[in-house]
Amino acid sequence: MFLTRAELEELIDYKLPHWQCTWLEKNGYCFQVGRRKSNLNLPPRMYQKHGAYYYVTQSNKWIRLSDNLAQAKAKWIELEGEVPQTDTVAALIGLYFQSCTKESPSHLSGQSHRGKAADCRIRENAPR
Repeated sequence: MFLTRAELEELIDYKLPHWQCTWLEKNGYCFQVGRRKSNLNLPPRMYQKHGAYYYVTQSNKWIRLSDNLAQAKAKWIELEGEVPQTDTVAALIGLYFQSCTKESPSHLSGQSHRGKAADCRIRENAPR
């Protein structure tokens, strides 16, 4: 989900980005500020700097992975955990709902219903 600045201010009643980030972290929401403008071919939290590849933790600690991209990606997988392989939209939707452990049951029920409906629409319109 993407929110504009105005939507975020309305949602959490903070106008300064620092306090918005603090509120989101305190309440257990995952978020990303801005977007990647370089190194678009790298996985999340992995950056190239001074000829080497680094992993940046959530506490903003830079961990050197390797000079070699393949070796760096292998170490990235170790740090991030195994990357799930999904072949269908249904599998992606299922992974999303498994990751939403902090949401209320009623919210998850509504979102699950919407996810199943979206998956059905996608299957109906899939080329055969």
